[in-house]
Amino acid sequence: MGYLGARMRQRRQILARYGKALAIPAAIVCILALSIMFVADVYLHHALEKTIAYDAENRARNWSEDIISRTPELELIAIGRSPDRGGLDGLRGSAEKNGIYWIRLYSPKGLLLLDLDDSGFHPASDRHSGDAIAREAFRSGEGQTTLRETTDSDGLSRVLVETYIPVDSHDGRRFGVMKVTVDQTGFAQSLNGVFHNLNILLIFGSAVVYLIPSLVLIFKAEQLRGKDKALLELSQFDPLTGLLNRREFNNRCAALFDRRRFQLIGILFVDVDRFKNVNDDLGHEFGDALLKHISTRIVSALGPTDLIGRIGGDEFMIVSSFTTRSDLADLGNAIQAAIDAPFSHNGTTITPSLSLGGHVSRPGETLEAAIHAADLATYQAKANGRAQLVMYSPEMGSAQDRRRAIEAMLRDALASDSGLFVEYQPIFGNKAAEIVGFEALLRLRSQRGNPISPAEFIPIAEDSGLIVQIGEWTLTKVLKTARDWPEDLFVAVNLSAVQFKDGNIVEMVRDRLFEAAFDPARLELEVTESLILESDEDVKEQLAALKAMGVSIALDDFGTGYSSLGYLWKYQFDKLKLDRAFLEGFNFASDKYRQVISTIVELGQNLGMELTAEGVETPQQLSMLAEIGFDQFQGFLLGRPMSADAAAALLTTEPHRKAAG
Repeated sequence: MGYLGARMRQRRQILARYGKALAIPAAIVCILALSIMFVADVYLHHALEKTIAYDAENRARNWSEDIISRTPELELIAIGRSPDRGGLDGLRGSAEKNGIYWIRLYSPKGLLLLDLDDSGFHPASDRHSGDAIAREAFRSGEGQTTLRETTDSDGLSRVLVETYIPVDSHDGRRFGVMKVTVDQTGFAQSLNGVFHNLNILLIFGSAVVYLIPSLVLIFKAEQLRGKDKALLELSQFDPLTGLLNRREFNNRCAALFDRRRFQLIGILFVDVDRFKNVNDDLGHEFGDALLKHISTRIVSALGPTDLIGRIGGDEFMIVSSFTTRSDLADLGNAIQAAIDAPFSHNGTTITPSLSLGGHVSRPGETLEAAIHAADLATYQAKANGRAQLVMYSPEMGSAQDRRRAIEAMLRDALASDSGLFVEYQPIFGNKAAEIVGFEALLRLRSQRGNPISPAEFIPIAEDSGLIVQIGEWTLTKVLKTARDWPEDLFVAVNLSAVQFKDGNIVEMVRDRLFEAAFDPARLELEVTESLILESDEDVKEQLAALKAMGVSIALDDFGTGYSSLGYLWKYQFDKLKLDRAFLEGFNFASDKYRQVISTIVELGQNLGMELTAEGVETPQQLSMLAEIGFDQFQGFLLGRPMSADAAAALLTTEPHRKAAG
């Protein structure tokens, strides 16, 4: 109660003082009222001047920003060239139309370069030679506004507001200061009329009633000024990184390309590698922190005239003027070096990487074509393995055209159920004496009947996301075919890492098995090591769910990666498939080679896995692998990929378990 009691006593004292004031004779009240009105009148006069100056400053800034973008003669004057008379006449006309009374352009040192008032253009030498306010405005980058009252040659009073405005070219380079004088006589007279009426009301009111409008006016003016500044920032800058946003960056790039003559312009397209994985695995808050870190590091590597913008979620673009291919490559490498360090946030540390595409645009090339070239180079950098810089070459355009054609071919194949088909390669067991299953191999044929290599169309299907639909189409087709085989034969189907990222793989496999009334124990799903490396826990859960259905999981292409051994125990695969590349170029008579293969077999056996050797092409390979202890064999020596009808015909032969080669 101590604090509350003190506050209550304070209020009682205030009320007591006011009570005494009410007892003061009416004459004293009138004197106080007049004193208050005098003070209020002085305060309102200040508010009037501030409002007039604020309105004039806004008009001057809006007009100057517009006229600078449309009058290149101003920049020419700043660098010492003679202005075009037509351009100056247009400048004068625009000034008169917008109520601009006087225009002056100063150099960075405050020297007068251009003098233009309502009577016309005056040579700079006819005026003064320097302006301290202009020099300070150029140095600080902050404008200054002054209101003054004067009398013209006709004896008429004028209210003029002078605003010094630093002016920048389209590429952000400051080249001078413009002093814009706005005639606010009419506006001042209008406001004076308003405040005169308020004074009349105040005579019959109180000092408090008189003060409120001016306070509200000042508050609203400051509030509007703050809102205008915030809206301007939102319209030009990315709120997360503080860089130029896509719209403003494109506008400035377009202006740069429009006014260049013989200038080389370098463009760097920057893409943050695997940023979607960062957001998905570590959360959007971590992703935002990473983007701010990356943008800061990129800016640290740029030169003072380089332009940078955030043009997408994880994409940045940099424009560097007067550059060569070598200079642009050096800039890209400097950015890579600036990023190549661990980044920590909230206890989590990663090392980010960037894929960069560079292109040097020559005169005559459009902005759209230059950006497209840099984009192609970036795509090539990602296709080459990411975390690198690739400079554009014309051949990339042809490669991109082919990629688009294959993607369109895949879309048409899905829509028309033609073009895509499945072949089946037999897998042998019992020391290659009998067929135990088939591997389903997806194929694509163009409309002209030309085969497209899986090594070419599968990555395109993955990058475009079509692999999810294609994978479902393939499994449906394969299960329908294998359903008619003998019940002791299995079928192996390859899965892509993209199908696991989609998150629907378990449900899709379950639905297709149910639809085909196919025994899950006869289905083998093959995955590669790249899947495990990209998303550890998520993949582990999905693989466990698939195994719980009774489906077998095989690790395909074993021996081509660098961390397979570390994951064998963790994922509990049912089978290892030794990659064909492991059999190429080895000396089969070498004891060391046999020991390596034997070690793999022993490891698999100890973990309870079956072992399949892929790419068996010679009797020598088959004999050695069978002797070492492989369970199953696959390769051209035993049987080439064949159509579904050919596979069915093979199984009807007697005996159908012999080698099919």
